Amino acid sequence: NQVEFAGELGALLMWQDKLSATLGVYNLPKEEAIKAMIECLAVESAETLAHFLTKTKPWKPQTVNMDEVKEEAIDILHFLLAFFNLMEMGPQDIVEEYRRKNLINYERVSAKMAALKASQNEAN
Repeated sequence: NQVEFAGELGALLMWQDKLSATLGVYNLPKEEAIKAMIECLAVESAETLAHFLTKTKPWKPQTVNMDEVKEEAIDILHFLLAFFNLMEMGPQDIVEEYRRKNLINYERVSAKMAALKASQNEAN
């Protein structure tokens, strides 16, 4: 079974590959397709954020519908998976890049937190 072999992330990438092919993503020049996926990521991110921007619009419901937020977040995932497919990144590539970048981010945060603590100690 291809899903078991590829794991859940691999299955998502395969399903997105089929959807992207159906939508004609692969008919675009590669760089144009990549740019389109990044544009779609930006739009879907803004649509996700829009659910929280009601404080100055009293005519809109002031309660955020989290089911709608989740649906928008899944749209983000669709375009992110399409981007990974266009970049020819498989599950292992994605996990390795995530881990690599996560370590960098953790080191940055640790250094900044240490500097903050040092400056707070100096102030006391």
